[in-house]
Amino acid sequence: FYNKHVYRYYSLFFKNTCIKHEQCVNSDAICVKRHCVAAEKMDIQCHTAAKCRKPKDGLINNSRFCKNHECYQLKSQSMCLANVCVPVQPTSYNCKSQAQCRFGEICKFELCFEPVSILRENESDREDSNRTNDDNDL
Repeated sequence: FYNKHVYRYYSLFFKNTCIKHEQCVNSDAICVKRHCVAAEKMDIQCHTAAKCRKPKDGLINNSRFCKNHECYQLKSQSMCLANVCVPVQPTSYNCKSQAQCRFGEICKFELCFEPVSILRENESDREDSNRTNDDNDL
C-alpha cells in the first residue's frame, strides 16, 4: 500500500523529469536540464548533437539535440508581456532565477531565453536562398 502511493506521487510529481532523452514519455520530447520539453524532428540523421547544429545558426543551436539518431529542435517557445506574445530562443547561458537573465529575457528550464529577432530571421532566409546545398552541410 505504502509503496503504491509513493510511486503514484513520485510519478505524478516527476513525470516530466529526465536524465536522458529516452526517458521522456512523449516520443517527440527531449530532455533539457532534466525536464522533458516538446520538440520537433528536423529530418536530419545524427549520432551526436553536433550534426544537428550549424555554425551560421548561432544561438538557436542551443535548442538542437540528437535523439535516436534523429535531430530535434525545441518547439517554438514564447513569452508574453501585456497580452503580447513573442517567440523566444534559448541563449548560451544558464540561470537558476529570473534575476540571472538579462533585461527582456526569461528563465525557463535553467536556461535564459531571448526574443527571436524576426528581422534577423528574414535576413538569414535571404542569405540561405543564395547558397548552394554544399554551403549548408557541416
